[in-house]
Amino acid sequence: MWTRPLPEVYDPQEVADYFSRRPHVVAFRLIEVFASFASAVFRIRASAVRRSYRSSANNDVDKNGSQYNFGMVLKETMLHLGPTFIKVGQSLSTRPDIIGSEISKALSELHDQIPPFPQTVAMKIIEEELGYPVETFFSYLSAEPVAAASFGQVYRGSTHDGFSVAVKVQRPNLHHVVVRDVYILRLGLWLLQKIAKRKSDLRLYADELGKGLVGELDYTLEAENASEFRVYRGSTHDGFSVAVKVQRPNLHHVVVRDVYILRLGIAKRKSDLRLYADELGKGLVGELDYTLEAENASEFRVPI
Repeated sequence: MWTRPLPEVYDPQEVADYFSRRPHVVAFRLIEVFASFASAVFRIRASAVRRSYRSSANNDVDKNGSQYNFGMVLKETMLHLGPTFIKVGQSLSTRPDIIGSEISKALSELHDQIPPFPQTVAMKIIEEELGYPVETFFSYLSAEPVAAASFGQVYRGSTHDGFSVAVKVQRPNLHHVVVRDVYILRLGLWLLQKIAKRKSDLRLYADELGKGLVGELDYTLEAENASEFRVYRGSTHDGFSVAVKVQRPNLHHVVVRDVYILRLGIAKRKSDLRLYADELGKGLVGELDYTLEAENASEFRVPI
């Protein structure tokens, strides 16, 4: 039974069976998570004590500063704990109505301040997947990632045929890390449910998170959903997933032309309708800009 692999598709029962036979893996991670949050609590309390010795003429400003500091400590904790917790932090940052604007502001930095994994590891993955040195396929490949996020990082490049490409490299051992952390979260929600005596099954939240995150690890799904790119992807001998993203020829010209024709078609009607065409054009052209994609990326360091 020890040889049974971790399921590729998230299934709560199969995941539970897998980790129930590997309690040491769960125990080590629980210790790491507990220690990280214990350290965060200590830092927050120490900061609160220091502020209590300072007089403040504006209690609202002091309160906002306290909340922001809490958010920054929480952000650093999420960064330390890795991709799954970063994803949770990113989700929380979009709900200022729940956690407050200052905490949301601090956590929002998780969208664009994710440190990359080593360059040498990424280049090794790319070369192993392609089977040849990088120079064989690319006339240019950026020395550093152009964007990075919780699940991977992306390099900008050009092929010898003149195509602009984005090479997306997934973080090492990411599938195991994500599923393990979702399993631990599921255990925590089950314990909370028992303590709070809730009738609803809180583990369903972890299950939905697990399905979503594991789905994001599947580059094939991303390729199927892409319309403006061709994406070539595969797996290395070490189990890493890689993707080479190539924009379709003359796509910018085609999009702008078609939106212009649409705008002309509705020009004879109410002029307000042209605004919809304008917004459509802005959205579609924006999708063609790798730089914008990189800035808005949450799960990857993305292209340009």
